[in-house]
Amino acid sequence: MTNDFSKIMQKRTDEELLKIVTDLRFDYQLEAVQAAENEIEVRNIQLPNIDLEEIRLTNHVDSILKKSNERLEPHWRAVVFIFPAILIYLLFAFSLSKEGYKRKSKEILLWSAYGIGSYITLGVLMEIISTFFNV
Repeated sequence: MTNDFSKIMQKRTDEELLKIVTDLRFDYQLEAVQAAENEIEVRNIQLPNIDLEEIRLTNHVDSILKKSNERLEPHWRAVVFIFPAILIYLLFAFSLSKEGYKRKSKEILLWSAYGIGSYITLGVLMEIISTFFNV
């Protein structure tokens, strides 16, 4: 796949390559961006007041921040809410946290707590209703 991207990037103009590695970096696949960076180095294109390593580092930090702030998908919220406090969720939350998905990890624990709270509330309400109606 990298060879395909390399061939494509060889056909791009200098301006297009610069735009790909700076402004459009997150619109392209990682391999395509790396191919564009390699082509810039092969052509010895001078970046105007831009250090390619600094761009790579900034984009890496941005991707880590983006990853850590990703929300838990709605279908997972529903599953965790309906079936709370299953050990697998705790392991899954720990795994997500280790991979950098801090927000998703917290949301698994939060929605599991919501589910437990709703089941406790439902149980208390059922007990009150059964006591009230002498059922």
